[in-house]
Amino acid sequence: MLRRCSNHAEDDMKICRFAVILCLLPTLSFAQNVIDTIDTRGKSYSEIYGHIGRYEQFGNPRHQKIISDILTIADPWNLVAGSRFSYELLITNDSNASVVIPKMLDWNEIDDGHATQSFWRANLLMQMECFQYSSGELVLLALYGSDQRPETEVTLKPGESVRILGSGSMPLPSTATCKSEDAAIFRVFIDVFETRMRRNPEPALPDAYDLNERLAVVANAKRKYPITNPR
Repeated sequence: MLRRCSNHAEDDMKICRFAVILCLLPTLSFAQNVIDTIDTRGKSYSEIYGHIGRYEQFGNPRHQKIISDILTIADPWNLVAGSRFSYELLITNDSNASVVIPKMLDWNEIDDGHATQSFWRANLLMQMECFQYSSGELVLLALYGSDQRPETEVTLKPGESVRILGSGSMPLPSTATCKSEDAAIFRVFIDVFETRMRRNPEPALPDAYDLNERLAVVANAKRKYPITNPR
């Protein structure tokens, strides 16, 4: 009887170990799927050169690919509105189709100077919410990529991830609505646009251009951070 009980205990232990391994497999697989890193730390981005004339959006929102991102801040216990912070944003393609994430901070890296040009443009956005107030979507940085230059973008297949490393300044909340609150909520997310640019010079604006954009990819934030308001 004792040996039989012992055998059962050993079998239970094996089952438990097997269950733990099964639980860890998705995490291990996920960690191995980071295929590229975009390091923007200590760097600034450039805007599209010139003056925008006409701006239009096209496409059906139902065709947007919804993916996810996880924000990690190195020192989340000392987040103060108005201070600088360093972050890592892990973007994962959990849709069922491939998506493009542009990589270049400098517009000149993809500008070919042609009268018409197609490219990818991403806005890394931050937002702070306090009570009923939101700071709106503030651009943390912009990234550009071109299919004509594959090294300027990364294509994520389903299940693959890219890591963005960066730094920025924490947005200030509205003192009118946040003065009675000790903390606000901060999050970072990313929008990727399929962009068509047509240079349309005018006598008064020789560098004018028109933009047509389709919001192709939206990465929803899976993690938010509380930050302390300055007194």
